[in-house]
Amino acid sequence: DEVRVRVSALPQETFMGRVVSIESPTSGTRFPVRASVANEGARLRPGMTAYARVLTAPMSPLGKLFRRPIRALRLFWWRMTA
Repeated sequence: DEVRVRVSALPQETFMGRVVSIESPTSGTRFPVRASVANEGARLRPGMTAYARVLTAPMSPLGKLFRRPIRALRLFWWRMTA
C-alpha cells in the first residue's frame, strides 16, 4: 500500500512511499509498519519525528455503519473463547 509521511521539521511537505513490512501488534490495535520513502535532496534525516498514513481502499457506507458492532462482536467472541 501507499504511504504518506509528514515530518514535523518540514510541515509543508508530504513524502510518498510504499509499505515494506507490517509487524505484530505492540499494544491494542497499533501495528509497527516499515515503509520505503523517497528522500530526494536528502531532506529526511535520522531522528526526525514523522507522522505516517497508510492509504487503503475506501470503505463502503455499510462497512462504516457496521464497523463498531462487528468489532464488539469479535471482541466478545475472543473473550469468550480465550
